[in-house]
Amino acid sequence: MGAIIRDTILESIHRKMGLALILFSLLVPVILIGMIRLEHTPKGEVEVAMIGFHSLPPEVFALSTFMGLLDLLNSWWAILGVFAITPLLMSYMEKGRAELVIAKGTPRWKLCLGRYLGSVVLFATLVFFMAVVPAVYLWARTGVSIRQFLIASCLSAFTFGVLLSLISILAMGATHPAIPIIFAFVFNMFVPQLAQRKAVFYQDIITSQWGQWLLDWVYRILPKTSELVVASRKYLNAGVLDSWWPIWSSALFVVGALALSCWLLHKKSF
Repeated sequence: MGAIIRDTILESIHRKMGLALILFSLLVPVILIGMIRLEHTPKGEVEVAMIGFHSLPPEVFALSTFMGLLDLLNSWWAILGVFAITPLLMSYMEKGRAELVIAKGTPRWKLCLGRYLGSVVLFATLVFFMAVVPAVYLWARTGVSIRQFLIASCLSAFTFGVLLSLISILAMGATHPAIPIIFAFVFNMFVPQLAQRKAVFYQDIITSQWGQWLLDWVYRILPKTSELVVASRKYLNAGVLDSWWPIWSSALFVVGALALSCWLLHKKSF
């Protein structure tokens, strides 16, 4: 399993998109740290500023910076991650390569699970360099706690892992990475509407009880990625979670999705 995870990470480095993500994750803290300046007011109070911006109290500056990093993780970083990491879930099943990999005698479920875990470890590593490193630097210079930001970042990484488990199911039957990637984007556009289904669908579109019952179960089964994003922002701001439902229900989906992916790979013929 460890060898599969390592090979997944090494393969991502050899791919141009994965390498670009790695370089970008290192570039963000270098630029951010290089632009941060500590200043002292006439009263002797410490303020923090970025080059070209007004100075702010450390707590205000830290919260603003942390929220910007978190939004980057939940939006563009997740989008780039889907583009870069989805091929890793399918490359070992390519014709000509699958015969060599599977012929080595490694159980297929280990290949599937190892690829998924390797992809999650890769994304978590990128999150560490891009978000955690500058946060630790800011904490060391100002003393502002980063506990809530670290937990919020873990929620963001978990959200990506949840989406990746959904992609892993599609990867078992897709012939090109574009198919799971497109589905992931469509899903992310639909799931916020599903979370607000009573206001969006039940009043005018779906009025029958059986249709609402069916949509309720679709909501229960599918992962709650949009609600996890909201939860991460909420925790960063207030340090509390309104509900654990999106977390544990999405975790159950990951377990089921990975089990289904392993079974589909076991039944797949090459």
